[in-house]
Amino acid sequence: MLQDLIHTYNNEVGGNPKPPLEVIMNKTIIKLELSIEEYTKKQIKDGYIDEKLNSLKCKCGSKDFSKTNIYRDDMGRIEEYTKKCNKCEAILGMWSYGGWLL
Repeated sequence: MLQDLIHTYNNEVGGNPKPPLEVIMNKTIIKLELSIEEYTKKQIKDGYIDEKLNSLKCKCGSKDFSKTNIYRDDMGRIEEYTKKCNKCEAILGMWSYGGWLL
């Protein structure tokens, strides 16, 4: 549902740059000043993630990460995990079934 709202917003609101979008869902306000694509490109340009969305560094500047909340299948293969910064303990993303969720 949120992705549909973002898609509609990105395709229907004119102007460059787009004005902030505020979406209220479950009492949470999400304020977007960049589209998902613009945000991802900026994160890559700034060196926080690579083209496959792998975390390269944290906002605190650290490159020391660990895997937490590891979920394995019945054969012991990792299916999901969370990447956490060891310096500031920020969650950088979640790897799930072959791709990154940021």
